[in-house]
Amino acid sequence: MVLLLIFGILFLFVLIYKWYKERLESESVINNVLKIRNIMPIFDDFTKYDDVTLKVGDKGMNIEKINISDMTKEDFEKRYIRLGKPCIILDAAKNWKCMNKWSNRYFMKKYGDAYFELTETYGSPDSDEWSSIALKFKDYNYYMKTRKNDNIPLYIFDENFATRSDTSQLAKDYEVPEWFKEDIFDLCDKSKKPPFRWIIIGPKRSGADMHHDELHAVAWNTLVYGKKRWLIFSPESFRKDRYEEMETGINWYINCYDKYKHLDHYDIIQNPGETVVIPPNWWHCVINLEESIAISQNYLPPSEYERAKNLIQKDRPDIYDEIETAYKEKYL
Repeated sequence: MVLLLIFGILFLFVLIYKWYKERLESESVINNVLKIRNIMPIFDDFTKYDDVTLKVGDKGMNIEKINISDMTKEDFEKRYIRLGKPCIILDAAKNWKCMNKWSNRYFMKKYGDAYFELTETYGSPDSDEWSSIALKFKDYNYYMKTRKNDNIPLYIFDENFATRSDTSQLAKDYEVPEWFKEDIFDLCDKSKKPPFRWIIIGPKRSGADMHHDELHAVAWNTLVYGKKRWLIFSPESFRKDRYEEMETGINWYINCYDKYKHLDHYDIIQNPGETVVIPPNWWHCVINLEESIAISQNYLPPSEYERAKNLIQKDRPDIYDEIETAYKEKYL
């Protein structure tokens, strides 16, 4: 009996030591990333702004909510993509495995030692560190649980998760909705295809700056769990060559929103299972209202190619000729 008690105490000591050692290791990893990114100030208590940033205001327009089962792909493109009208699809993810599978606990158990890439919006673009940094999920999870007052939280925005052996299974847990499968950029060599697919994971107050997606792409974002707030502005709201207020997430809501809320825009909450669709060139800023995981992809439907081709020729001449030739063969 005494031996069992001693063994039990030793076993408990080992578990506590292992837990403490892992915390120290995670703390060291996180501090190193913050140092490399030169993120300052990182400990501002932005909870004082939660009443402003974590609630929908009264200035936004209502957004249409639709179901894939209620219309054809052609009608969807005609009503929402061609006319430039953001919308929320309610049933695009209803059969996705990840909706009942993904959780913080699931990621810790299955992907705790797997690396995920952080967004590149940290540090100075003039420095050598302006590139992706990856963290093990267990270290990132430690960060989310212990650094809850950061003003610009570290944010997983990983475009390569589906091509790495240790995380590729995640891409099998969801299926691209039929409306979004036909992509003009699939006509070029895969190695040259613009980034188009991301898994996005972040804590409360993490998010994306005000931007629009490149190359006339349509963006769709499906929330697996959590809650997001979106501000969506029309293409003519800002001129990219003059727009300098590219502040990240919560900072845009605090420092910039008041200047532009008089413009027509959408101010919406996205709930789990909902897919937000952003037409080409529409500006949007996103903030997580709580810990969230989402899947986002960009695509260029064939119906939008004629509008996009000059931009592709200008910005991606390395793929333009290949796409132009393939498009004519397949669609004309």
